[in-house]
Amino acid sequence: MYYRNFSLKSIIFLFKSILKDFLNLFQKEDIIEKNKIWIISNTLNNRNSTDFITNYYSDSVSVKFGGKKSVQAKTIFPHRNFVGKFIKTVVFFITSNDPWSRHNIHYLYDTIYMEKKIENLLLSSLPKIIIFSNDHYYYNRILLMKAREENITTIYIPHASVSDYFPKLEFDFSFLYGTQMKDTYLKIGDSRGIINVMGSIRSQNLKFVKKENSSESTLGIAINPMDDLKVVQHIVAEIIRLGYFKSIKVRFHPRMKVYKLINDPIIQYSSASGSSLNEYLSQIGILIAGNSGIHLEAAISGTIPITMYFTDHFTYDYYGFIENNISQYAASLSALRNILNNDLVHPKESSLSYYDLSFTNSKANETSLRILERIDLILNDIP
Repeated sequence: MYYRNFSLKSIIFLFKSILKDFLNLFQKEDIIEKNKIWIISNTLNNRNSTDFITNYYSDSVSVKFGGKKSVQAKTIFPHRNFVGKFIKTVVFFITSNDPWSRHNIHYLYDTIYMEKKIENLLLSSLPKIIIFSNDHYYYNRILLMKAREENITTIYIPHASVSDYFPKLEFDFSFLYGTQMKDTYLKIGDSRGIINVMGSIRSQNLKFVKKENSSESTLGIAINPMDDLKVVQHIVAEIIRLGYFKSIKVRFHPRMKVYKLINDPIIQYSSASGSSLNEYLSQIGILIAGNSGIHLEAAISGTIPITMYFTDHFTYDYYGFIENNISQYAASLSALRNILNNDLVHPKESSLSYYDLSFTNSKANETSLRILERIDLILNDIP
């Protein structure tokens, strides 16, 4: 039966996409000038990883797929023939025997006709190079494929840590955080293009963060969309009851709304979109989070990271931080209590250098300068 192979969540996303396509009919498509450096920035984290390039090159332009139009980026809308897309989606759903595709039918709808649209856009705009900070978002994958077909140079600057679940590298140039990231991608499969270990833009100045005097008695808790807020609420309540910290700073992922879990004067709530990472890490001495790249960033700043999962459905040690001694693991509240009482351990410098070359920086903005020098050489080699 057809209904056995669909996800209610996917159907909701599908109809949201149809509504967005209808509303987009009333928005004018942005025009991208010819011979620009394209910087693909679909999210705040993407922009934070590539803003230094936008600021450096006057002929660069930020480009994003879908969402609200923005003065910060040119918007490429999904193909607007939502009726044709819906018909093709329904036909696929009825005729396909692939359970995964049927279970995630909204992805198919979103990408129908996009290959041709992106191909036409590349031919009309003729970008000099295209810089990506996300290698797995489906619109980015289509753009990468069409760029390769048109012999347009592509560069990859990751916006976050990676794991074995990522696709293999298929860019002309990849500027990775550290040897660990390079090893991970080579383990995934044969990589295309040239790989350079450069360091992380997000982490490049964290080594120089000056801690506030109150940071030793302040706990940070970072929440992402995969976390169960009821579980977070329970753990926060128990941490308050233990009385270890004078202050707790709860930070929500930029895609999430700030939600007041508990009314307590020692808790402050914020969004990653409203305050800088450097500022946040300067205020805390210990960080608790699930699977998130913020563990590495915290460790580089001198904050002690602890991995604790706020959901029953998780992939253990997704980024390898526990295995490689970046983060300690608390499987329960009692394990967390033991760590806080006796076993707090600062990550080894060798582990941090293995994950992120930025940890070896001797001056501010050193990573961005390395990357800009490399991009200059690449641009000079383009006919």
